[in-house]
Amino acid sequence: MLGRIVLKLRTDKERQLDYFSGSVLHGCLIELAGRNAEYLHGGDGLRAYSQYCYYDERTGSTVWQINTLNKTSSEIIAQALQGVETIYLKQKGLEYHVAEKTGFTYITYRELLLSQMNRERIPRSAALYFKTPCALKFQNQSVNYPVVRSIISGLYAKWNVFSEIVDLEQKELVEQIAADNRISSYSLSSRVFPLGGSKIPAFQGWLKLESHLPVVLTALRNALLLYGEYAGIGSKTALGLGAVKTGLGSDV
Repeated sequence: MLGRIVLKLRTDKERQLDYFSGSVLHGCLIELAGRNAEYLHGGDGLRAYSQYCYYDERTGSTVWQINTLNKTSSEIIAQALQGVETIYLKQKGLEYHVAEKTGFTYITYRELLLSQMNRERIPRSAALYFKTPCALKFQNQSVNYPVVRSIISGLYAKWNVFSEIVDLEQKELVEQIAADNRISSYSLSSRVFPLGGSKIPAFQGWLKLESHLPVVLTALRNALLLYGEYAGIGSKTALGLGAVKTGLGSDV
């Protein structure tokens, strides 16, 4: 089960929060989780949620979006945020009022997959719009440019760990999907994301992909890319990196 909850924090230009504040908000979420914090830390290295924030100039508020990848993380985070009216960021020494909070919205893994498999026409064009910097690893090195195989394999790994029903078992799929997808155009800039005294190389912007796969595998690719809106793409997605919006077909 995939879930999403959105909070709008009342801020102003002097106290606005952007994607650099993702790690601070993560710390706040861990504190709110209390005794369930250990699960959110993710002992196997993969965390069952992603989160990020951005400042909305139109409303003068900071939007904090949290996405969950299974039932357990959904329940823990829903409980942690229940009745919360203010968010206190200990590292900044600042408190923010929760001006608006949507309830959790859900979709199952099966529903997500079938939404693409059952389309009358399967879009071969896809676009990824990175809302926050994306940090990828390629050949055990952090890189500040997109690698299709790293994108697909990362999404595939999370899907297989957290999906309760639909398991994409064939590892060969990753190689085939990566090999038969090409970046057709892009507009990207390099970024550096400071974290705990380190500087993580990353990139931000948009890229477009064209699939040369059979129709069924193209539909699977599309489902994985849409899954990226929940799982995030790349590393440190629980700390605010790798937030993405996926476009397919006419939405590219």
